[in-house]
Amino acid sequence: MKYFTSPLCGMLLFLFSLTTQATTRTVTSAADNGAGSFRNALSASANGDVIQFGIAGSGVHLITLTSVIGVTQSNLTIDATTQTGYTCGNPTIIIDLGGAWPCTFNVQGTGNTIKGISFRNVLFTFNGGGSHTLQGCWFNLDNTGAAVSGNNMGSSLMTFTNSTGNTIGGITCGTRNVFSMGGASYTYLGAIRLNTGCNNNSFIGNYFGTDKTGMSTMLNQNSDHIFWIDNSTGITFDQNVICGARPAGAIGGFGIYTDGASANGLTITNNKIGVRSDGTDGGTTWGNAYGGVAVESTTCNNFTFNGNTVCQNGLVAGADIQKCGLYVLSSCATVNIKNNFVGVTPTFQIAGNYFTGIFINGTCSGVTIDNNVIGGNGYTLGTGDESHGLSLEQACTNVSITNNYIGTNSAGADLGNYCSGITISGGSNYTLTNNVVGFNKGKRVGIPNACMVFTNTTDVVIQGNTLGGFTSAGPAGQKNQGMNIDGGAGIFISGASSQHIRIGGMNTGQQNAISYNRSSAIEVQNGDYVEMRWNIMYCNGLKGIDLNYGTTLSANNNFGRNNVSITTPGSATFSSLSGTRPANSIMDIYGTGSCASSTNCISQSEYRYTGTYTPSASNVAGTSWSFNYGATMFNDISGLATGGGTDCSSGYCRTSEFSPCIDNVLPVTLVSFTATWNGQYSELKWRTAQEINASLFLVERSVDGEHFITIGTIPTEGSEHAGHAYFFEDENVPQGTSYYRLREEDADGTFAYSEIKAVHRDTKAALFISPNPNNGTFTILLTGQKSAVNVQVHNALGILLYESNHAAAQTINLPISLSGQHPGMYIVSVTDEHATLSSKIVVE
Repeated sequence: MKYFTSPLCGMLLFLFSLTTQATTRTVTSAADNGAGSFRNALSASANGDVIQFGIAGSGVHLITLTSVIGVTQSNLTIDATTQTGYTCGNPTIIIDLGGAWPCTFNVQGTGNTIKGISFRNVLFTFNGGGSHTLQGCWFNLDNTGAAVSGNNMGSSLMTFTNSTGNTIGGITCGTRNVFSMGGASYTYLGAIRLNTGCNNNSFIGNYFGTDKTGMSTMLNQNSDHIFWIDNSTGITFDQNVICGARPAGAIGGFGIYTDGASANGLTITNNKIGVRSDGTDGGTTWGNAYGGVAVESTTCNNFTFNGNTVCQNGLVAGADIQKCGLYVLSSCATVNIKNNFVGVTPTFQIAGNYFTGIFINGTCSGVTIDNNVIGGNGYTLGTGDESHGLSLEQACTNVSITNNYIGTNSAGADLGNYCSGITISGGSNYTLTNNVVGFNKGKRVGIPNACMVFTNTTDVVIQGNTLGGFTSAGPAGQKNQGMNIDGGAGIFISGASSQHIRIGGMNTGQQNAISYNRSSAIEVQNGDYVEMRWNIMYCNGLKGIDLNYGTTLSANNNFGRNNVSITTPGSATFSSLSGTRPANSIMDIYGTGSCASSTNCISQSEYRYTGTYTPSASNVAGTSWSFNYGATMFNDISGLATGGGTDCSSGYCRTSEFSPCIDNVLPVTLVSFTATWNGQYSELKWRTAQEINASLFLVERSVDGEHFITIGTIPTEGSEHAGHAYFFEDENVPQGTSYYRLREEDADGTFAYSEIKAVHRDTKAALFISPNPNNGTFTILLTGQKSAVNVQVHNALGILLYESNHAAAQTINLPISLSGQHPGMYIVSVTDEHATLSSKIVVE
């Protein structure tokens, strides 16, 4: 077979190879133009060429340009990292356009790459095209990267016009860019400006407003915002440091600002805004003057704000509500705000933003706010304005607020915001679960201050939250917090449109813990269909539930809507309860610790939901109710109860305030009760002040604190005029911790329990001999043996009379007989791999 080659095909292949072969040009001169100059290399280059640097001599080389210069090619690479002496993140080629006007470095075409140049006095523009890469460059820094050199020449430092898909920066020292505005001339255009239609640009790993290390601030003096984004979509900010915007005028100064028709697809992740590159607080000079991030485009759908640290922003005096860590005015659908530190650093330094930490002031839907720490906002700057942790002030819908720490952290630190923790106004379908909100200061007079504030909000579920503080064991990290809101409630609800709000739930993890708030646990100033059930509420300054219809501010004793009552029962243990209720009302009964305290301050373990009365079909319209508990109802609560009614007959539920607390007089008044381990047995002592119609005490023991057995019975010996002292020894104490309580029984069969006392017995190996003295027959009891043992019995002369070996066991019960031995003293010894236990016995 013969093959033929066309001369035309050969020519086309030759021409194709010529057009695709890149040319590398080397800059050898620092002159403005002429042979070997950068300008000459740039003008001579074609698409796909490479410009590298090889200027003779060591150190930094300054190229001063006296006229405009730019890139018109595509896929051109300008690589200054090739200059001798370059090290990662330390450019040795400087391009200064201070002698030119306009001092523009203009990048056109597509797919160009610029690396490792230090630019000064430059207006850097991306004009048309796109998909460019800018990496490892400095702007307006001196040779060391530690001080300002150059300025913005009266305009934006970098401008994008109809340029899309560009990548600015990277996450390594060789790809990160470092920007400083300098500060000689004022501009209101933004240090980095993206004009309309500059979509899908990415800014990654850059430092804006710092030195090359990201640890010293280089204030962007006289610049407006660091970033100004006008009607551009798909913009990404990741792992940047953005700080120090300082406008000369009264406007501007955000780290990131968007306006125009759309900022859809905006993604802001893992940035440090107003803090050092390591996330630590550098002081107020690091903050952006007007706020951290402001999203003010008409729409911003698919907005992501995750993993950022946003602190010290909004330092310009004045009452503008935008001076926040994150401010959203846009109408947004699908918003994710997760894993951020706002107003505090990752090491929990308080570095608050001037106003609210996160403020959504636009109409948004599908909002998820999860696992953020928000604290210190407004408080450190001393503002008297509304500085909350988190605010949603417009008609947002389908909002999930979960797993956040607001005003505190998992260790229970005081990171309080200046006013409230969470404020929500308008909107519907909110879910707030598993948040911890505490220490917020409530300093603004004339507005509601609370852990959570709701105004004209409908269809809300509030479950599993910790609102306030604890003085005893509670949720992780919430110990010994003390008062958290100065003049506020745990949950405050107002507005006639506030409806269909569910607070609490009977399933595991749905109950809210609301405590140590200066006002009530839950206060409903207005609104309807608020269901409040199964929650833990204690140590609040006023009431558990306040519907603002009561007649007294002390205790939980006033009646509100759906009036309910409990009739004083005939026994201290409340084996049954009864009372009156409105028609259709379900009665929830709670055990409590004290009826007398004006602050309702009782420990968490004593305040518990204990049961529910649900009316039968025949009793739906009735007003009476009754409930039987059984003998073990209250355990250690000692006969105190309160209750609340809930009416769900309309399809939505309304819950009343609590009924008056029932505090029945106990027949026996205990003055003291102690339980201690004396080395051989548990020693229980108790004393009574008076005993009215009392019968006996049952001493009960438990190994888990829940399941008790009776180990002794002691008849009462006191009278109604005098008490008595009692003593009980428990010689059969198991290893570890044992729990004791007293069950006092009356002549009429009713009973009550004391508080529980714990006794700990050492779990080390122990030797017991019984009886001793004996007639030669006795039993050895060994406990806690963790290795094999050898048992021996010797007489007083040291003669071995008995020996046996046994495997390790928690308990070894060994009968021994010394029949035929003379009366006298004998030595029993038990030896394991660690030690020998010895004991003397007497044979009679």
